[in-house]
Amino acid sequence: MSIGLTIRTLLSKGVLKGSYDAETISNINRELRSMNYQAIQNCTKTLLVLKDIEPPSFDNSQILLNLENFILNREQLERGTLEWLTEMDWYADGEFTDVFLIQNEEYLLKKFDKIFYRCKFCSLVAKGSDEHEYCLTVYEQHLENVS
Repeated sequence: MSIGLTIRTLLSKGVLKGSYDAETISNINRELRSMNYQAIQNCTKTLLVLKDIEPPSFDNSQILLNLENFILNREQLERGTLEWLTEMDWYADGEFTDVFLIQNEEYLLKKFDKIFYRCKFCSLVAKGSDEHEYCLTVYEQHLENVS
């Protein structure tokens, strides 16, 4: 897929399945930078996520309160919040998606610093630990191959 088509797809869908090499992502980001976007690959290298570098402030206090109570106290998400998160591709199968974690990393790391951490291997947000299980497995396999 050409870089132009990749960018158009990212801008329209916000996410693209597939693995991309560092040079391709760098070229995509060079084009996206002027639009205040960045393409970030998830830790498993299966998704390319469009991140808004300067997202507009979100001012729906009811959704934010429900989201915070869900994260902090595991209170059930209200139907409206759940529908909104699902529509945004931020919540699926009872978990936050990689799209949510990437798009909201600064907020999550600042507001919930005892729940969300920066992975010590890939630097993306991880929930509950400072490492993704996937990243740790790749690292351990690398150590086995080196020795």
